[in-house]
Amino acid sequence: MRKTYYILFLLSIAVIYSNSLFSQNLNAIANTDTTQLPIGAPVNLQLKVSAPKEGKVLWPALNDTIGNQIVVLSSEKRDTATTNNKDIQTIIQNLKITSFDTGNVVIPSIAFKYVAPDSMFSEESQTAPIELYINSPKVDTTKVFKPIVGPIHQSLTFWMMAPYIGGGLLLAIIVVIAIIIIIRRKNAKPIFTPKPKPVIPPHELAVQKLEVLKGKTLWQNSKFKEYYTELTDIAREYLNNRFNIFALEMTTDEIMSSLPKSEINEQAREKLYNTLVLADLVKFAKEKPTAIENDGCLMNIYDFVKETKLKEQILEDEKGIEKNNNKDIKEL
Repeated sequence: MRKTYYILFLLSIAVIYSNSLFSQNLNAIANTDTTQLPIGAPVNLQLKVSAPKEGKVLWPALNDTIGNQIVVLSSEKRDTATTNNKDIQTIIQNLKITSFDTGNVVIPSIAFKYVAPDSMFSEESQTAPIELYINSPKVDTTKVFKPIVGPIHQSLTFWMMAPYIGGGLLLAIIVVIAIIIIIRRKNAKPIFTPKPKPVIPPHELAVQKLEVLKGKTLWQNSKFKEYYTELTDIAREYLNNRFNIFALEMTTDEIMSSLPKSEINEQAREKLYNTLVLADLVKFAKEKPTAIENDGCLMNIYDFVKETKLKEQILEDEKGIEKNNNKDIKEL
């Protein structure tokens, strides 16, 4: 019994030492080239993260906005810089941002996570918030106001005639439909041929389920485990239908190794991997992600589905419908 307690004590010390080691090596910094700018003017935001090379840095998904007041105009690809310490990597990303609010505007803290190679330990580092001052445009009241411009005479154009042309075409279509209905009734044929229920492509089914999940507001009510469980189930079902891999029964590493390399680019792979790893931390390590991470993971799956969906999907049922329609047209 004493030997068991001794082993548990040593394991506890190892866990504490590993977490302390990660926290010392993980460092996230955010900088801007200025803190005062006119409303709507762009400013450069640089994100810099230093972490051990062994392991994975989970980069937050920064899509269109950061917080409620900062708009992301564009973002560059992340770049890895060399350091004096060969065991440490420094990852840099430059973004161009702006704000359309006036006065003091704050760029909120942005959280970065580091996952150890064995996925047993994770560490988080947040950037310090940055306060910007947005100047409102100045109006020169000393200048004379210009008179109001009167209405401009507009010559007759196609767009003015478009409603009348559209009405005439609509009337012609109604007449043609009426003639077809009369002919079909005389020949004892149904007016409309019922179409078979279409098969929903995997990417459309996944997008529909993601929209439903977004409307449930699970993580907003602190139901993080339910949110990430449903999110990963949607992703795994899409992988199963799209690439014919049994993703519902696989671990994260098994899924990533089973994906075809020729059909998925590196950026899409990274988005899927980051989401699955964070979901594992939430479900098994009781991690509580930030609002930016929760929204970013949903957008990661959206982007992965969009980038990996089939460009053309021809169904056998649609071929049969097209043949029947051609046959009916010839009979008319």
